[in-house]
Amino acid sequence: MFTYSSGINTYSLGRSTIKIKDLIIKAKENGMNYLGLTDYGNMFGIIEFYTKCKENNIKPVIGLEIKVVFNKVINHNLLLFAEDIEGYKNLMKISSLGYKKGDYDNPFIFLNDLKLYKKGIIATSSFINSKKEDIELHAKLLHNIFGNYNFYLELQNHGLEEDEKRNAFLLNLSIKNNIPIVVTNYACYLEKNHSSAHSLLRKITNTKDFITSEYYLKPTKTMTNLFKHFPEAIENTVRIAKRCHFDIEVKDVEMPNFFIPKLYNSPEEYLHYLCFKGLKERKIEESKTVVERINLELKQITDLKLSIYFLIHWDLKIFAEDKDIFFFIGSGKIKGSLVAYLLFISDIDPIKYNLHLFYSLDKSKIPFITLDVCYERKEEIVDYLIKKYGEANCARTIFFFPRLNGEKLLKRALKALGISVYKIKKSSSYMADINIVSGAPLQTKVSSTNLLITKESINNYIPFYKEPYSGHLVSQYKLENNWDFGVLNISLMPYKLLSRLKKIEESIKTYEPNFNIAKIPTDDESTFKFLCDAERSDLHNLDFNLGASNILVYKPKNIEDLITIDSFTFSPLEITTKYLEGKNNPEKIKYIHQNIKCVLNKTHGVLIFKEQIIDILTILLGCNSQEAEFIRTNYINDNKNIDTLINKAVGNGYDIIKAKEILNLLISYSNIVVSKFRNLNNILYGYKIAYLKVNYPNDFKTLDELNL
Repeated sequence: MFTYSSGINTYSLGRSTIKIKDLIIKAKENGMNYLGLTDYGNMFGIIEFYTKCKENNIKPVIGLEIKVVFNKVINHNLLLFAEDIEGYKNLMKISSLGYKKGDYDNPFIFLNDLKLYKKGIIATSSFINSKKEDIELHAKLLHNIFGNYNFYLELQNHGLEEDEKRNAFLLNLSIKNNIPIVVTNYACYLEKNHSSAHSLLRKITNTKDFITSEYYLKPTKTMTNLFKHFPEAIENTVRIAKRCHFDIEVKDVEMPNFFIPKLYNSPEEYLHYLCFKGLKERKIEESKTVVERINLELKQITDLKLSIYFLIHWDLKIFAEDKDIFFFIGSGKIKGSLVAYLLFISDIDPIKYNLHLFYSLDKSKIPFITLDVCYERKEEIVDYLIKKYGEANCARTIFFFPRLNGEKLLKRALKALGISVYKIKKSSSYMADINIVSGAPLQTKVSSTNLLITKESINNYIPFYKEPYSGHLVSQYKLENNWDFGVLNISLMPYKLLSRLKKIEESIKTYEPNFNIAKIPTDDESTFKFLCDAERSDLHNLDFNLGASNILVYKPKNIEDLITIDSFTFSPLEITTKYLEGKNNPEKIKYIHQNIKCVLNKTHGVLIFKEQIIDILTILLGCNSQEAEFIRTNYINDNKNIDTLINKAVGNGYDIIKAKEILNLLISYSNIVVSKFRNLNNILYGYKIAYLKVNYPNDFKTLDELNL
């Protein structure tokens, strides 16, 4: 029975109209147990293909089509299939090498490269458009390189006269040299009637079209009938598919090598030293509570094997300061980390703002740190990382694949076909072709914010290609796929706002040399008065999506108020109403228990933040913040094991009725509350701009006039 161990899809950019999801559906309709993918030169679609096959109980056969250069004038295209995990790793190396030796549109390798990375690979070739004497010579050469039953001669039938002649020659060659044969079908589109859509795609990309309409995913029965006189070649399709049996390894991130001074025995020990050094530099009292929190975070960091992760970002901060590059913490739970604050990775004090959610991390998640950096100077940081960890160990990553859709596709189709919009829209066949082509990617879009770093050569983890314009190495896998293969992602967000703040700081320093924008006071009365009274259209993220007038209603007096007002974006009306009532009439606020008043009084008696639930649980149950976060996530949010929590509260000295009331309060608000740090960095940015506008109006205005 014939099975498809080869075929291309839309990730063979501009060569196919087959989308992976449609390919899987078609394979299931045909009752296929095996399905292969051999895109031209690249492995862009491998992870999506592998995952979708597994989800649909189809065994994926991972492959690649690559041009192999035999000498200055002769080359042949080969299909390469990974038989095992070693073969898969060699496929990645071959694909990457193809882009290093070739280019974005024409990847290729040399025969010696094939010899180097042949292990775990099954190869086939149809030797299309080759001379007979070259076919015989090179078929024997490939057979010797790969060994018996690791190299096959391909029989194809796409309705061309030359197919019959070539098949006859290959059959004789097979018998003469004892080289096995296999049937393949070069499927570029899903159905036979999709031929015209595929022709449209070829015209759009200015590539040569096929002569026949036989390059579709032929049903198993059709393929078996076409090659009914060659049962061995049909059976070999299944034999190859069965041999290709392995699971793509998913593994934890392997941290790159990081220099640790000889005085310290491990990254963990060095990180511990830096934290307590930072404690003194931040002028924080070394209280029992603070030390316990540091040790709790360090233990979690150690358990998650993230010490080097934090040290890398600490080192980046030092480099940025040395080069006078603005650098602030961006998104992520890391804003709740005291360790990050003590390392000066973050300037957000989690003690001051009562942030806890760093504790909600588990071993399956890395605290994805995003660093906001000056827009114009991001590449300086990237260059530093590449120099420090090695060019062979660093790569950019694909952000997404821009696809042909909508008006963009229509314009390209009009140009390719040379007809009017009216004619296309009136023709059902043209519109059907456009719908089939729709969604096909023609290129890659590289992420401007992410750099991948690996412990060893990046090619041991993921395949890469060479970006045609910059020459940068880029992972062939999309950003979200890289994390599963031991690759560390450093996220650098180029931010024009930071460039603006930097220019304002430079202007102020001309007459106030010690001015530091990072040390702006966060309790400036004139700034909050301005926020409540003035126009704020030029202030970053300080309209809170509720309209500018709402700041006038809530009248913030400190950063905590701004955080609370911002949270109302996601809060129901009852919360905002209660908050305003409590703010205007504090004497009317009623607390279930006086012990939780210290948690709720900053928000005028209303439960608004997840962090407040954590604080209340630590008071009620006598547990630490990490335990409280676990209880919040697994018990409170799901409203389960509440009796256990009640008993624990009673054991901690609380009346059973009060314990129930407090827990019911937490449960009722568990799906309404938000993270306190959700938008904290943007709020602080907005406050800084307001502060500068109020206290340094001339510098602010000058930059406005210069459009900086």
